Amino acid sequence: MRSSRHAIKRCLVNLIDNALKYGGRLQVELKRAGRRVELSVDDDGPGIAEDRREEAFLPLPHRLDEGRNLQPAA
Repeated sequence: MRSSRHAIKRCLVNLIDNALKYGGRLQVELKRAGRRVELSVDDDGPGIAEDRREEAFLPLPHRLDEGRNLQPAA
């Protein structure tokens, strides 16, 4: 359970940090939906190019920002 909390915290911190870094406006909303919660992070940054969105869900160390990519180029 502790690792799940750590992973959720890391995810939230990454979402919010990136929204602040790449956007000028940030809105975070948390809503209860029955037994679940819904979190939305909305900013006015450039977002992820449509053709690269699938990559955003690849496990670390993959990064979309090529300058920070820890994987060797293929």
